[in-house]
Amino acid sequence: MKTAECVEGYQRPKTFSSKGYGVTSYRVCENNVVALSKVVTGLYIDIFHRDPEISRTVVEANISHGVDANEGDTIVMLARDLSTPKHDPVGFAVLSRLVFSERSVLYISRGLLPAHEGKGVGRFFVKKGVEELRPVDMVAFKTQNPASIWSVRQTGLIDKLYPFDATYDTDRAAQNVLLELSRHVRRFPSGLSFVTGLSTSELIEEGMNLAYKPHYDHDPTMNLLRKMVYEFGMNRERGDTIYVVGEVKPVAKDTPLDSFLLNVA
Repeated sequence: MKTAECVEGYQRPKTFSSKGYGVTSYRVCENNVVALSKVVTGLYIDIFHRDPEISRTVVEANISHGVDANEGDTIVMLARDLSTPKHDPVGFAVLSRLVFSERSVLYISRGLLPAHEGKGVGRFFVKKGVEELRPVDMVAFKTQNPASIWSVRQTGLIDKLYPFDATYDTDRAAQNVLLELSRHVRRFPSGLSFVTGLSTSELIEEGMNLAYKPHYDHDPTMNLLRKMVYEFGMNRERGDTIYVVGEVKPVAKDTPLDSFLLNVA
């Protein structure tokens, strides 16, 4: 585990603020992993309404991905509402840089309390993760939530998003990343489609993502949901999830992302 920057219980945090939110980034190390896991687990339970013990197991696994991987690294970001007296945490992101087949992949797990969705915080997590954990060739995550997919697309960092812009069988490199990623992060040996990225019943223990409420008046997310359900065969109640992999634009790999702020629509 990387410990070089850990001091007095926390890695030197980096803090960013805009539009009433403060986002603090911590590089995970042996001195802070327990404290960060506790905070993220509390948020995970509040956001996803899942069993506390299962939530703790999921969070600890997510935080360990980058630490356990060859050449890996992990950052935890906490978003706080600066309008509250105690600057209460309202969201988190666990961002791990993993290396598969000589490609650097940013694996993303994130969540926000419902009242703080749609404010650009989720996009900010991804943008800062790409910047802080460079080099990043691809981003990846698994989800039942089309709004999460739309959020990543809206960062402006992604050239192509699998399996939505193209299925995995059209690109050997993307398919290899899907295979290696599933070996590293999949919780149960459920059925996995190497065409659509559909993982059947993987979340059966955690249960359906209750945080997601369809916005029927938002065509982009509803179109994504229809594709997930009717084309790819996702059944949320069965515990299915979709693995998503996005190719990072070449310019985003090398240039500062300071222009990407929380006020992006």
